[in-house]
Amino acid sequence: MVTPLNNRKVLELKGSDCEKFLQNLVSNDINLLDQGLVYSALLTPQGKYIADFFVVPIKDGMRIDVHSELAKTLLDRLNIYKLRSDVEIKEEYTLNFDKTNLAKGVSFVGAIFFL
Repeated sequence: MVTPLNNRKVLELKGSDCEKFLQNLVSNDINLLDQGLVYSALLTPQGKYIADFFVVPIKDGMRIDVHSELAKTLLDRLNIYKLRSDVEIKEEYTLNFDKTNLAKGVSFVGAIFFL
């Protein structure tokens, strides 16, 4: 059974600097993506909350699963900090269900799966 989460948005980051870019911005260690899903947050320089989200590795980048009300703010903030980094950030609307990738912890974003 698949239950869509309509209150979630997915942002996709691609480019050679994705990992370095996020590592310098978010509250958790992005290097832990080697072990799977990472829960993190983006804060202001003063430490105030902007958004919390899940980061999931994909083949040539990463995806961020964030609450839909925080997605636009997060996208705008990430684009502000992007500067000259080789990172492309876009809102991803398609939610794919692929049991092969699900087993690897890659493609769960956007839905809860009860197998």
